Amino acid sequence: MAVNLRVDVIKYLIGNQYSDASTVDEGTVSKYHRHKVVADIGFLGSLTSLELRDYANNNKPAVKATITGQQFDNFLKFFEGELSFTATNYRDVKKLPLWLSTYEVTDKLWEVRHKQHGSMAQLEPATFCRVCGLLLPLKVLTVDHQKAQAAESSVPIVRVFRGLGLTSGGPKTYQVTRKNKKAVDAYAASVGGQTAQPGNLGDRTTLNNAGIIYYSVFKAANLEAGLGEKCLHHYLNLRPVCGRCNSQLGKSNVW
Repeated sequence: MAVNLRVDVIKYLIGNQYSDASTVDEGTVSKYHRHKVVADIGFLGSLTSLELRDYANNNKPAVKATITGQQFDNFLKFFEGELSFTATNYRDVKKLPLWLSTYEVTDKLWEVRHKQHGSMAQLEPATFCRVCGLLLPLKVLTVDHQKAQAAESSVPIVRVFRGLGLTSGGPKTYQVTRKNKKAVDAYAASVGGQTAQPGNLGDRTTLNNAGIIYYSVFKAANLEAGLGEKCLHHYLNLRPVCGRCNSQLGKSNVW
């Protein structure tokens, strides 16, 4: 049966006020001991807030982070609109204006050979392979999953969470596209994320407290794979790569 993340996670939260906290620390998933995520459900089953609480002192648990109901709704919307794709249509990201501008797809004049008219000039949208740097028409470039691990893995989740300001270290700023940095600037505040300084690999693969709240809820609800599937085919995890480089990355059926 298909997973509806919004319906299933809200249903879980209505029935489960307390969830065990889990985290991803330098890419490794683990239980966040003595911590729980506490849901405040309001009128007619609407989510008011989610709190990450530290129960080291059982008599007075400390609130370490809070996500509002509106921020949680914005987080879900990030995976429901035009920015999110599926295993069958992710190549349609080539039609997404935001992705095209991110990878600086522009019309280039190419010399083509017509069987009747010989050499001709033709405009074609083009950009560079993000592995070898070769400039090619967009129509012959493949769409590559930057983090191609299975949806059940935390890797694509952390990849997209970094673009929402939900990791300890912020995205690298020296990348040509600055895709994640642009995403953080555009979306982080709306989901309770932060605009962190660029971090090392360990920081970039470690969830911050807001990220722990989101990840814990989906993991406790047995929806981690569903969230991973959304992240795997999200525009933040898709890039243009030539067929040769994609094949060398171990992909098959790259076209």
